[in-house]
Amino acid sequence: MTKIARWCARLALIVLAAASYGHWADDASFLHKGVCQFAFHGKDFRKGIEHRPDAGPAGMSLAVRHLAWHAEVPICFEGLPSSRNDTVVPIEIKANHVTVGDILDQMVSQDPRYVYRERLGLIEVLPYGGDRDRTDCLNLVIPSFKERSDWNGLIHDLRVRVAIVSGYTKLTGGVIIGASALPHPPPGLFDANFENQTVRDILTTLCAKVSNMAWTAEFNAPRVSCQDMTFHTYQPRMWHPSDTVPLTYSQGLPKTCVECHYHKPCGAK
Repeated sequence: MTKIARWCARLALIVLAAASYGHWADDASFLHKGVCQFAFHGKDFRKGIEHRPDAGPAGMSLAVRHLAWHAEVPICFEGLPSSRNDTVVPIEIKANHVTVGDILDQMVSQDPRYVYRERLGLIEVLPYGGDRDRTDCLNLVIPSFKERSDWNGLIHDLRVRVAIVSGYTKLTGGVIIGASALPHPPPGLFDANFENQTVRDILTTLCAKVSNMAWTAEFNAPRVSCQDMTFHTYQPRMWHPSDTVPLTYSQGLPKTCVECHYHKPCGAK
């Protein structure tokens, strides 16, 4: 084999390996996770096949959360400021044998104020142009955030740092109000080591390091400072109580529910 032929053969192997890796990376995407059945009726939520039925119109915020719960994938969600989000755009979806990405395509087509992307290991749903909005506190750059704490303490410390950097030092209000601790946080201590990163990137990176974690952020109106933002983390694979005494909790669907709603295996009737 000539030198040129050997070089061409080596190049072909490199290209084949890269293509195989790229295909594997796509398969590992949360957007490509299969969903056998998904039904969400935002116009009249009472008609929905849901774990938590409710009345009244339901829009993107609740639709995204239910998709995350039922597909058990981490989807981060940034809501529109309340003044722009008072009019709920009902989300209506009934789909079989689709992917998470297919369902999100339907959602943003019904409410084009939002877009979605997969970034830093998680899915993010955010307002169109939200990642470039200078008034958006999620785009606030934190000069330094270096902490070692349990999960709830880490997120609380991040709220405090956001308040300080944004110039709001009354820690009993603003971003600290509405802060809720996870009842079943991931065990152990976690390290945060960030310099000159946005709040959005810090949250997404921290959640991606922990299995079964995502964040949500909401804004009050008028959105003039970080006082108007609240954010928290949640676990898409929810905790459920046991049917035993003493009562215990575990992640994922209980045995009595593995066949219910659209959690049943593909092909099941």
